[in-house]
Amino acid sequence: MNIDQVPKETLRKILMKGSMQMIKSLIMANPKQFGSVFINVLASHVRPETLKTLVEQVNRGTLLTPEQVDAAHHELEKLLREERVVF
Repeated sequence: MNIDQVPKETLRKILMKGSMQMIKSLIMANPKQFGSVFINVLASHVRPETLKTLVEQVNRGTLLTPEQVDAAHHELEKLLREERVVF
């Protein structure tokens, strides 16, 4: 999945529908793929406090279970299907 191919407005809609747990888990599991893309999209659409909390949680570096990562990927895939984004 190349998240960079998703139009920014579509990605914004997806992230605003997704859970913070999904966003946090995806960034922690794949920081190079999702980190800067998600943070940049969210920066202009959420309160600064929300973004700060997200960054703090990611920076804590807690380990994710494979189930948490899978759940986050499934949630993202579901949201992508709902927005009719095809890879």
